[in-house]
Amino acid sequence: NYMVYDRDKLLFSIYQKTGDKEKMHEIALKSLRSHRSEDNLKKLLESVGESERGRIIEDETGLVMKNDRLSLTDTDFLLENGKTDEAEKYLVGRVDQLNGDNYVSLQGLSKKFEAENRFLVSSLIHRAMIDSILKRALSKYYVYAVRYIKKLDAIAGKIDDWRNFPTHDMYKEEL
Repeated sequence: NYMVYDRDKLLFSIYQKTGDKEKMHEIALKSLRSHRSEDNLKKLLESVGESERGRIIEDETGLVMKNDRLSLTDTDFLLENGKTDEAEKYLVGRVDQLNGDNYVSLQGLSKKFEAENRFLVSSLIHRAMIDSILKRALSKYYVYAVRYIKKLDAIAGKIDDWRNFPTHDMYKEEL
């Protein structure tokens, strides 16, 4: 399993050199569905043409939204392809699956949501990271939790609708 990526990359290259667009499409679609990324989307578009970008993004968006399991790469794929509403809905609907230990990926997603003025989602991501730090109960990481709380303080006023989530003040009180 660990060499699947290398095998598929090699096969794609072989099919590309032999001009077998059908096999290129098959490999590229399999790669995209296993890991939605801009690189894998580009490979798929090489096999079907750039004109199919919109249709492919719509198809993949539909598949992502049907999946009950949260995938940070799928969330990022939606954001990168202009599907901000869908990305927000997807993440908010699966917020209970957020693992705050994935702080590198979560920080990047949070910044992208903030850039789109989706402050509730950014707040939920920061809460997951704070909860993760506190759950570990290692004081050397508390400085990061304090930074995230300050970030929440800064964006809380920009959130008009907390939906069914506790407001920032309620969250801080629970802490």
